[in-house]
Amino acid sequence: MSRLEMFLENLSLREKFLMSLLIIICAFALAYKSYEDFFQNFFQENMLFSKGVLLEKKEEFAKTQKQKEEIDQQLKKQKQQLEKYQHSLSVFAKDYESYIKEIKEIADAQKVIIKDIQTSFEDKTYFKLYKIRLNLNGNFIPLFEMIKTLEKQIPPYLFAVVEFENITSLHLNANFELLCLSLY
Repeated sequence: MSRLEMFLENLSLREKFLMSLLIIICAFALAYKSYEDFFQNFFQENMLFSKGVLLEKKEEFAKTQKQKEEIDQQLKKQKQQLEKYQHSLSVFAKDYESYIKEIKEIADAQKVIIKDIQTSFEDKTYFKLYKIRLNLNGNFIPLFEMIKTLEKQIPPYLFAVVEFENITSLHLNANFELLCLSLY
């Protein structure tokens, strides 16, 4: 280091000024070249986006948003359809006690007398099949109104056997066998 100091002391003021100017110019040239070769590419690729890349990113984001909306709509439709199916299946979630209670209410509303009720059921793979045998007594019109009401119920009652006996001209004794379904 002492040689460098001796060399600098021996230089005139003009030579020191030119030497300082040369060092500053070399430093600026080195900084510019390093920015141009390394830092400029780094900033362009990682920090700043060109307009083309920015537009591509916006388009990609818009496409993703559109796909998200479509998926949300499909999900909403599927949820509505699932609710519809669950509601449809809930109709068949009755047990035979509910069926009998409903039949008694309809008979009372139509002023039909229930003499006898016999029930049995069969276990199937996905449901139970209830057989309800009814022995009814009443006038002609109320009996047929009761039959119409039972046919219109949801789920409908299926009439397997229908027998009528004429007691008097408009007074009938009826035997029904109804089939009802209930899901597990």
